Amino acid sequence: MTCNGSPTRAVAPASKIYSGDSTFWRTKFLDAYKQHAPFKTLDSFIGNPSANFQRVIGHPMVDAYYDAMVPRPMIRKCSPVFREAFAR
Repeated sequence: MTCNGSPTRAVAPASKIYSGDSTFWRTKFLDAYKQHAPFKTLDSFIGNPSANFQRVIGHPMVDAYYDAMVPRPMIRKCSPVFREAFAR
């Protein structure tokens, strides 16, 4: 797939995201699971309160918040696959 002539990947490999921290994240998620911590408290549970995480969690469904993030002028230049995906 391409957008503006640049190849893109649909998914980032988890090994790149968690590089070297897999034990940390596995432990934190398991602790949260065992303590029945609500997902919306995960940032604080891990010890890193995040206004951005809370803002995103506040919009569990596609709504105007996410619609405002779509770069519509750029999409017109993208391949049909991207245009179809963002047409919703």
